[in-house]
Parts: sequence; structure tokens; C-alpha cells
Amino acid sequence: MTEDNCFVYACIQAGVDGETIDHMREVIRVRDFPQSKVQEISDATGIAFNVTIGYFNDSRHNEIKRYIPKECETV
Repeated sequence: MTEDNCFVYACIQAGVDGETIDHMREVIRVRDFPQSKVQEISDATGIAFNVTIGYFNDSRHNEIKRYIPKECETV
């Protein structure tokens, strides 16, 4: 079983290359991390992420956060 958090594991399952995964592991060292780290990773790797923020007791309030690399925002 992997020691990676769910974000890194999802990226592995999506086929992200090993060098990028290693960079993510350096940035994210704990299970829970601030959302600002997702933007930092997006900027550094050039990968866009859609993250669903879910609420177990009321799914009507779920939201999707989009993190787009800064270099791609104008496209």
C-alpha cells in the first residue's frame, strides 16, 4: 500500500510521470494540505486540476475548484 496522500495517488492513477510525482511529494508532505499548494503544483507542473470539495452531510453544497497553471490562464 502506498504512503502517498489521495491527491498524489490520484495523479499516479491518471498517468502523471514519475518526475512530476516526486515533485508533488516534495511539496505535499502531509495527508492534509492547504488548497494553495494545489495552485503551486499546478503552476510548477503545467497541469490543470479540478478538485471537488465535498460535504458528506449535504452534497448540494459540493463545489468544484479549478486550478489552472498561471501560464495558461489567458488561453
